[in-house]
Amino acid sequence: MIKSPDDARFAVREHINYGADLIKICADNSPNNTALTREEMQAIVEMAHGFGKKVTAHANSPASISNAVLAGVDGIEHGYRIDDATLALMAKHNVYLVPTDYHVAPIGIAYHKKGGWTDEQANGFKKVLNNRLRSAEKQNVKIVFGSDIYIDFEMPRGDAAKNVFKAYMDAGIPPHKVLQYATINAADFIGAKDKLGVLKPNAFADIVAYKGDLEKDFEAIFNKADFVVKHGKILVNEATNSGETASKK
Repeated sequence: MIKSPDDARFAVREHINYGADLIKICADNSPNNTALTREEMQAIVEMAHGFGKKVTAHANSPASISNAVLAGVDGIEHGYRIDDATLALMAKHNVYLVPTDYHVAPIGIAYHKKGGWTDEQANGFKKVLNNRLRSAEKQNVKIVFGSDIYIDFEMPRGDAAKNVFKAYMDAGIPPHKVLQYATINAADFIGAKDKLGVLKPNAFADIVAYKGDLEKDFEAIFNKADFVVKHGKILVNEATNSGETASKK
């Protein structure tokens, strides 16, 4: 529990000493009702930035998001209840939004209905999240793909996370934009834009290729990559291996 700016500074030093690459804070503690003060968050940001580490904040209420942005954080996680004025503030300060919208993905809606949500509740939350994502795009807020998949959906976590691509597109975001959320935007957010999310000399050779038109047939094609390279090593090459991975040869 952070009790003062000095506590906040100590906590950052402690985590960096243990090897943290990034500092994540709870600007608010939703669904609970506590929150860090702006002064405490400023102390966290100053200390983390002094060590070359970025700060991202779990935050949902407009007040907590605004305080975090004005304190100098680099990103906002979730932002489920953010309003247009706060999105404008984020855009002004070049703060990323990580909209973890698994709630409105097919698996998320099924999960919530199993927990007692009505169709009206599920559709109402979908409308709220879709509207805020469209507004963020309209106001040129930088967006990074995030799944926040921590619930057991009785499937591999990676497969569950891919459902969130559908959630973003349900809001009307075109596939190429969603892929940018997960590649070049994510790389920029973590300070690796020269190594990840780009095709250029000296970058990590991470490449995925598909047959077909992802803009038109994203859901049918996305899970069937024909060519996969990870750090320069070919893992899948359907053209030459008839489905066998190159690493097995």
